[in-house]
Amino acid sequence: MNLRSIFGIVATLFILACDNELSINAEWQDITVVYGILDPTQDTNFIRIERGYLGSEPARNSYDKPDSLYYDENEITVTLYWYEINNGNRGNLVDSSELRPDYNIRNLNSDGPFTTEAYRIYPIISPDIPVSSQYEYELIIDKNDGGPQVTASTRVLEGFDLRRPARLGGIYEYQGLLSWDNESKNKNIYLYQPRFYFYYKEYNLDTKESEMKEIMYRFQNVERKGGITDYEVKFSDNNAFYAALAGRIETDSSVLRFFDHMRFEIWGADENLTTYMNLKAPSNSINQNRPEFTNIVNGTGIFASRIKLVLDDVLLQDAGSPSYEDGLYLRQVLCEKRFARTQKGVGDTCICDDIPNAGINELKCPYDEI
Repeated sequence: MNLRSIFGIVATLFILACDNELSINAEWQDITVVYGILDPTQDTNFIRIERGYLGSEPARNSYDKPDSLYYDENEITVTLYWYEINNGNRGNLVDSSELRPDYNIRNLNSDGPFTTEAYRIYPIISPDIPVSSQYEYELIIDKNDGGPQVTASTRVLEGFDLRRPARLGGIYEYQGLLSWDNESKNKNIYLYQPRFYFYYKEYNLDTKESEMKEIMYRFQNVERKGGITDYEVKFSDNNAFYAALAGRIETDSSVLRFFDHMRFEIWGADENLTTYMNLKAPSNSINQNRPEFTNIVNGTGIFASRIKLVLDDVLLQDAGSPSYEDGLYLRQVLCEKRFARTQKGVGDTCICDDIPNAGINELKCPYDEI
């Protein structure tokens, strides 16, 4: 028998075996989805609880049916318990609190198509419910129809200390290095996400109006390491910092820009949240099927902890010649962004005098187009 005959027989069998009424939806199951992140630096934390939904109708038919996504209040009972931690193990129960959904604390995204009702989230408000690294927390969701109990546990991360920028004379000054401690208290942090915000006032020469603006720069994530050396992130050199700013600011010849301050944030994630984030991150591999991760028993989602360190009102170092701040006004990559400053004691406004291929330019003082 030749290949053509074999192919014809296989094709005939395949056609006869086809079912054009194949249903891709499995039988409905009540799958509880939990998203909860406890952060001790926040006055209010939130737990989002919903149900997995897969109906046989088009998704648009459920936009105005929130019970397709959320549990009604009389369907579930949500309780948070917190326990002492003794020698690394869960100790005695300290207290518990039944959580109630709030419909108003978070507004809907007006651009979103789903559910016309407000979000249903469960707030955890301090100090009534303390969120602290002293305790271990257990979330229990009881289904009032007798369905399986949903549970999850987490501990809360402890804070860490900033090393650089350092405080000099009551002022924090940035000179290209952001670093923080690597002490035992923050060994449960498995991933750090450092970033900074750069604030400047933009003055429009045509309208004579000013507006405060910001740009944000994310450093690469920093994974947990052993040893005792501090964590740090920095640019390869000063030019890389100025180029990062220039790439995020629009060129506009009708404005002057005045540097105001910087704000640094370092976010830390615990082991469960780090694993969850890594598995949800975009993949560059051919195989896009990655294992699911959840620490929710009889459900799915994540219940974990994060923490945030914030340093605000940071200036650029003005010592040296040229100083780190001088680069805003003198570096070629930023010259066309029109950063200006006022001369001390004189009051003249100075702006970069663009000299082609100069690398470091000069200041044009006074600038007389204001």
